[in-house]
Amino acid sequence: MLFDFDGTLTHPDALDFPALRAALGCPPGTLILEYIDALPTEEERESKRRVLAEFELAAAHASVPNDGAEETVRALRRGGIPVGILTRNTRSSVLVSLRNFRQVGEADFQVIVTRESGGRPKPHPDHGARPGATIQ
Repeated sequence: MLFDFDGTLTHPDALDFPALRAALGCPPGTLILEYIDALPTEEERESKRRVLAEFELAAAHASVPNDGAEETVRALRRGGIPVGILTRNTRSSVLVSLRNFRQVGEADFQVIVTRESGGRPKPHPDHGARPGATIQ
């Protein structure tokens, strides 16, 4: 069972998307990662990635588990169902967020697929997919 992270396992709104978009100069309706990747120079892309990382880290520290999220993950694990996370976040921001969980931690997830995992980021259907890869 793969879960999205922000707004699914964590309570929504830890990340202030309007403020982030304003800080990045990203137009409404444009996907943030794709906006950054389309910038003309590596210097601009790196600068915007640093801004994004600062916002994500602040949100990670402020995030809290969504209602019922920890109980759901624990129930699935008790039932022998492998559990994973699929997110556009960085691994470090996911791990910081998980510190705010009381009943669930990194070890409860067989896989954590982030934008750093390779492949195209979600919502692309093959996000992070590697031929023959499975959750075990």
